[in-house]
Amino acid sequence: MKDATVDIVRQALAREIQPGEAVVLDLREVGFMDTSGLRYVLELTEKAAQDGFSLRLVRGPGPVQRVWSWPPSCTTRRVPWCPTVWIASILSAISAST
Repeated sequence: MKDATVDIVRQALAREIQPGEAVVLDLREVGFMDTSGLRYVLELTEKAAQDGFSLRLVRGPGPVQRVWSWPPSCTTRRVPWCPTVWIASILSAISAST
């Protein structure tokens, strides 16, 4: 996720997110994330708290996860990562419904 991609994701989520909803941002298919993507995810985390929707993140591959270690301040922020058990449950539910 970089500048151009962040704008696409931001616009799509702005149209779809409603108060009270549960939003899962799945980063497993993201091949690249720079500080723009990092900044947006942190903004989205704060927006979730302010606007009343829940947000969970699914960890991405190594290069995406490494961006979280860049600024030391990010390690002190609360990022709502989905536990691996939840991911398996979500995937099972999706498979069962299709």
